[in-house]
Amino acid sequence: MVLVNLQNDYDVFNYVKEHLLNQNEKSLDPWTLSCYYRAQKESGEVLMCAVGCLMDDNYYSHEFENSSPSDIRVRAVIEKSIPNWAYNVDLLSELQNIHDEYEPDNWSLKLEYLESYFNEDNEYIQAG
Repeated sequence: MVLVNLQNDYDVFNYVKEHLLNQNEKSLDPWTLSCYYRAQKESGEVLMCAVGCLMDDNYYSHEFENSSPSDIRVRAVIEKSIPNWAYNVDLLSELQNIHDEYEPDNWSLKLEYLESYFNEDNEYIQAG
């Protein structure tokens, strides 16, 4: 599904935050245990990471796995999937880092901290 209602960094942040906190499980390749944009569990359930949940099913490809949000192919898919948002690689990298580097029990706190880096125009101001 194309996410036309996401129009600024804060919209994207909130969409990803809701996804991660509801899923409450990392999207891991079952064989390598590497974080994947999308990974299918034995039950058939598809898990998605912080960036994978922003990719329209029609544009996602397994070839994107092991690529960062700065990869031109990943960027193109996200830009097609969220056509009304100005791509922000820094925000996506931070969100991906929270998914990949922390356990789900810590996501809420990490997302709360990241939320403090938005200005009054709902733009993400890079941490650091």
